[in-house]
Amino acid sequence: MTALAQILQNRGKKISGSDTTEKFFTDQVLRKLKIPYKEGFKASNLRKSLDLIIYSTAFNPKTHPELIAAKQKKISMMSYPQVLSHLFNGELGIAISGTHGKTTTSALTAVTMKNLGLNPTAVVGSRVADWQTNAMAGKGPFFVIEADEHQNKLKNYRPWSMIITNIDYDHPDFYRNPENYFQAFKTWVGRWQKAKNPLPKIGIFNGDDPKSKRLIKELKLKSTPDAVVLTFGKGKENNIRLSKKSIFEISIPGLNKTQITVKSSLIGEHNQFNLAAALAFLIGLNIVANKISQTGDFELAPIPLGKIARSFASFSGTERRMQLIGSRGKVRVYDDYAHHPSEIRSALKTFKESFPQSDLWVIFQPHTFTRTRAFLKEFAKSLGKADFIGLLPIYGSAREKKATITSEAIAKFFRPDKCVYFPSHKDCLDFLNNYRFGKSTLLVTMGAGDGWQVGRKYLKIK
Repeated sequence: MTALAQILQNRGKKISGSDTTEKFFTDQVLRKLKIPYKEGFKASNLRKSLDLIIYSTAFNPKTHPELIAAKQKKISMMSYPQVLSHLFNGELGIAISGTHGKTTTSALTAVTMKNLGLNPTAVVGSRVADWQTNAMAGKGPFFVIEADEHQNKLKNYRPWSMIITNIDYDHPDFYRNPENYFQAFKTWVGRWQKAKNPLPKIGIFNGDDPKSKRLIKELKLKSTPDAVVLTFGKGKENNIRLSKKSIFEISIPGLNKTQITVKSSLIGEHNQFNLAAALAFLIGLNIVANKISQTGDFELAPIPLGKIARSFASFSGTERRMQLIGSRGKVRVYDDYAHHPSEIRSALKTFKESFPQSDLWVIFQPHTFTRTRAFLKEFAKSLGKADFIGLLPIYGSAREKKATITSEAIAKFFRPDKCVYFPSHKDCLDFLNNYRFGKSTLLVTMGAGDGWQVGRKYLKIK
């Protein structure tokens, strides 16, 4: 919502809004943009002169006080995905979706396109370190978005090109089962496959991911005169192959095989896949440039691989993705957005491999009651890689206010000395402040809610 507000403001719209009382990085972004907003939701927040209200689909229009009042006053209303798609669908849209890695891949793609002079507009799901905000309003024809699959928002977007990072069942509050989830992606990609575009389109897919491979097979996705379809992964059959750490082999029919070395500050194999996905798209852009070089209808110069590698090397990451917050004595505090068992497993594996001499402590806050219930055993298995686990109460968000399941259901899988349930942030913080760490320790706050506050309070960061 904040990213969308920034883009609309850049296009000359006068923006104001309402927000939750919880503190997130978006508060700082709004202040920097001088966009006024009220904390808390009530009908009196509505200005007298409003042309349009844009609302997050996290809220129910039938129960939200401001949306009820807006309907009574007959003020036009549109949801976030409706407005974003209205802006996006008229441009050369690049939609980056998938269960894991889409924020980093979106930011990496957009930052590199900007560094290469392509001047894109972009909407990313977290603050991008290079911009200190989560959006960029460019003047070029390209529009990069992180396309969220929750509530099947994908159906709103009609991209020119796309990247699918992976397909791994999530959002059980909306999708009944893994097949239901898979079909949402298949329908969306199938529509993209049939769409006509002014330029040859680009489709990038994870060639190692089982569900993505199924998608490619069932839709018979392949390159044509009007489409460039590339895969990335560790398997030899992929067009962009992770052969060794930081080394990517490029193998595309009709082109000579080559290698590119990408030095990046991003750690972990999962980030190597994110780099490969972004690299595959930019190589696809080069192929399109060569395809259209003789038509003269659209100017797009090929991009040297060396420039791409240099941009990747300078990329500083995004907020809440394996982010170092600071240190206190023998404790280094990191924060990570992982809230799905697969993401937790990848993050903890990376921390363990990167800091083998340190103990690994995780303060995990589950996100949504339905996800906690659906993946209970998987959460326990993924978290088991940590030396100590602290569990915070489930963050239900605006979607789910209450349920019978609690974080204690995860704690029951572990010994009491291995895993502790804390009824509140304060209880967790008191425990950490009173604990005497005897050796080097990584303390990782993890989850999609507000559990990150514990780490910052432990470091006495406001």
